[in-house]
Parts: sequence; structure tokens; C-alpha cells
Amino acid sequence: MYLPKGESVSFVAKFDDYADDIHPFMYHCHFSNHEDGGMMGQFIVTNPTGINKVEKSNIHYNIYPNPTQNKLFVEMPDANNDIYYITIFDVMGRSKLMLPKPNLQNGIDINFLSKGTYTIQIMDTKTKSISSQKFVKQ
Repeated sequence: MYLPKGESVSFVAKFDDYADDIHPFMYHCHFSNHEDGGMMGQFIVTNPTGINKVEKSNIHYNIYPNPTQNKLFVEMPDANNDIYYITIFDVMGRSKLMLPKPNLQNGIDINFLSKGTYTIQIMDTKTKSISSQKFVKQ
């Protein structure tokens, strides 16, 4: 769509099937020099009705072995908890691994990580609660 200079546009869309206030969607213009002018950004889709809103709480889990070399295992003591997302960060806060809806039966392969200290952040499916623990890669 062509939009003349100085004009504005409203974008209206209906998101019936997916509302997630954690993972943003993106919009952009195909002219790269417009990025700084607000023609590129992110937005989140929320559920304004509040239906099915759940209070957040801490989730409990164990990671082992710690320190580890090749694989990291996650054990959820409460069988009712389901992992929505796992992110592993280095000591500088850079994400090194992102796992949506992970299958943890065989552990998390961390062979590619350098030796050092990392943080594993786990988000629970039901409440979107986030808990973090540190581990050491040898």
C-alpha cells in the first residue's frame, strides 16, 4: 500500500485464535530508511476480557547434573506443571538457546556452549510464571 508523506494509516486486525502478551508480533515498511521513523516495530496481542486470567506463581523444578558437560536435565516435581518456554542466557545476559514447548525426555543438548556459568529460565504454560537457576558448563 502506498502512503503519501505526512499521511497516516490505521491497521485493524482481529486475532481470534492467539493472544499472548509475552511474544510480540512485528510490523514493518519495506523501505529500510523508514525504520527510525516508526515504520518498524513490535506489538503484543492481549486478551482484554480477562477471561481465563490466572494469577502468577513461582514454579519449582530441579536441574541436574550441575556442573554438567553435554546435557542438562530438567525435572518438574509437580506433574501438573508444563513448560511453555526455556531460555538459556550467558553471564552477559545474551540468550544462547531458546526452546518453545521443549521435549525434555532426553535432556537439553548444551555441547555448543563454551565453559562457564549460565542461567536457565523456565516459563510455565499455565501461569506464564518465570523461574531461573544457574548452572555451570564444564
